[in-house]
Amino acid sequence: MLFRVDREGKIFDVRVTPESPKEAAALLLWIFDVVHLPPPPPAAMRQGCCALSQTFNLGRPLTP
Repeated sequence: MLFRVDREGKIFDVRVTPESPKEAAALLLWIFDVVHLPPPPPAAMRQGCCALSQTFNLGRPLTP
């Protein structure tokens, strides 16, 4: 999946190719750290990638 992240006017295109929802959550946590977003809530982490994208309003994945 490719997410477009807007952080204070800077656009980051982030490609995530996880093997599992847990791996997707770990990758997105790292992304949030890089762009200095606050850590996601535990409930969103348990639900994986889709919940995280909704929680942080990253928008729809640009590619499936």
